Amino acid sequence: MEEQNKNQNLENQQQTNNQAPIPPQKNKSGLMFILILVIALLAVVTVLYINQRQTTDEIETALTAEKDSLQTHLMDLRNEYDELMTDNDSLNAQLNDEKEKIDDLLAEIKTVKATNYAKIKSLQNELGTLRAVAKSYVRQIDSLNTMNQALVAENILVKNEIQQVTKTKVELEEKNKDLS
Repeated sequence: MEEQNKNQNLENQQQTNNQAPIPPQKNKSGLMFILILVIALLAVVTVLYINQRQTTDEIETALTAEKDSLQTHLMDLRNEYDELMTDNDSLNAQLNDEKEKIDDLLAEIKTVKATNYAKIKSLQNELGTLRAVAKSYVRQIDSLNTMNQALVAENILVKNEIQQVTKTKVELEEKNKDLS
């Protein structure tokens, strides 16, 4: 029986030797593969991050330029409103109201961050509205100036007629005096 046990132990040992553990070489190649995969993944993530950051920087730069442009246009429009003074008190009051709106927008745009696209777009729309109002005021002022010129011309004609009538009256009064 002892010999049988020895034979069985020997067979078990041979079977164990046949199922030898994974050589360290295979373990190292698996780890190396995982390490290379992690490094490649990190490289891809880094490239994506850099691209995203560049895109974000480009957008922010464009929005900053848009904000600066909007601010410049508002200041130009404010100057245009300053030049639109007229003798009409009602129209001057409206012009002053619009100037206050522009001043409010200028103050607001200074506080807006360049990354706030929605607010910049909203301010651009308000600028467009103010430009349309300014054009309307220019048309009204032109119309009033045209009417004023016509009234001035008519006034001159009426004054000339009055002078002529007065002159004729004086002449007739003198003739009448001479005849009497």
